[in-house]
Amino acid sequence: MAKDVTEGRSSHRTLAPDTVGPDARKPTSLRGIAQKANAGKRHRCRDLCRCLNVELVLECGDDLKQDVASGVDGVTWQTYAEYLQANVEVLVERLEQKRYRAKLSRRHYIPKGNGQARPLAPGS
Repeated sequence: MAKDVTEGRSSHRTLAPDTVGPDARKPTSLRGIAQKANAGKRHRCRDLCRCLNVELVLECGDDLKQDVASGVDGVTWQTYAEYLQANVEVLVERLEQKRYRAKLSRRHYIPKGNGQARPLAPGS
């Protein structure tokens, strides 16, 4: 006998938005997206650009390490920060219009004990 499709699922209901940060009523959908990604490794998030805005990007910028080397584009944190507000506004606009393309990461190889090399790149 086949199980009912809705068996084990809760009924649809309206939930209050998730909140985060010092402002207790500040909604965010990013936590929900992160939980979905952690729960199902095959889950693919689409259209994350709609979650980003200038305020959120500026807040997240405080969490970045500012003493690291420049990226593949050669721009350091200090150079980017000189015109931070304008740079972030342009970045968010490009994200919203789906015109942003990330630069390729630099790949380096670290020698292993067996004579082979292991690739090292951000996210690997």
